[in-house]
Amino acid sequence: MALNRSTAELLIGSSSSDIYRLSLEQGRFMKSMQSGCPAINTMSLCERTQILLSGGEDGGLEVWDTRARTIAGRIEIKPDSDASDDEFDGGLVGGVAEAAGQGITALEWSNDCVSFAVGDSNGRALMFDIRSTKPVFTKQMPVR
Repeated sequence: MALNRSTAELLIGSSSSDIYRLSLEQGRFMKSMQSGCPAINTMSLCERTQILLSGGEDGGLEVWDTRARTIAGRIEIKPDSDASDDEFDGGLVGGVAEAAGQGITALEWSNDCVSFAVGDSNGRALMFDIRSTKPVFTKQMPVR
């Protein structure tokens, strides 16, 4: 879930491809946003830029412009992607990187909303810059 304070909406991921929008001002559900992921595991909203990140069970990371309620870009997180990977190209906005994915379980923006962290189901932490589809940093965490 993510709270959009500027629109008084609660954004809710689900086990379907929908991101539900609950208007706290009107007290009702608004038209949902359609994701390309089969299920949404996690979300993170940058209040400053109104950009929403959503992570799916298929390894898809989607970047949303909440003002227009449209997807600005999508990245498929590869099982072995790292900062030296040359298979990704182009910028994040409008970019789609193809790869076999795995579930994204955690997302968090930095305070300046220029970079964000991604955690996957295999215990990896990846740091991204919003201007690139390549991870800046990758760290394998011990999985217990």
